[in-house]
Amino acid sequence: MKKKPVLTAILILFAVVLFSNVYNMGTSDFRPAPTATPAPTGKSTALRTVEMARNIVANALPGSDVGSRYDEANDWAFFDISDRRLDAETVQNAKDGVGHYREDWDQVVQDVINIQKSVQRLFTSMGMEETTVVVDVLNPDNEDEVFLSVANGIAGYDVVSGVNLLDD
Repeated sequence: MKKKPVLTAILILFAVVLFSNVYNMGTSDFRPAPTATPAPTGKSTALRTVEMARNIVANALPGSDVGSRYDEANDWAFFDISDRRLDAETVQNAKDGVGHYREDWDQVVQDVINIQKSVQRLFTSMGMEETTVVVDVLNPDNEDEVFLSVANGIAGYDVVSGVNLLDD
């Protein structure tokens, strides 16, 4: 007999909770489940992506100065690398085939191609697949002078190898 009051109390508690839930369902303010909002597009996203990519390039090349700029009108992102280890004398030695300079330069070219491809993939993953990423290696003594320029995984300009795809 003592088990009946406990069972009755549990049933009453269950009924109260059930009634309360049913009552609240009718009076509650239902809100739709949250939906994913698309990533913002436009200039702010592009500039954030360029800055993020600049940091990635800088981390990949410790000791180098890395600058960036975004040409919104043409949808180009430029990353300029300047490194004291790649000065005019080093480039000239690579051209002349002095010692191991040419092999070292060829490795720089391959590394910059790999960096450019990685950054291009980043832009694609951020929904900016139309953006062309260009990575330039500049003369640290005269940053108007380009030693190497890579876009679309191709060294389109390489002062050491004499490649100039833009030369008509």
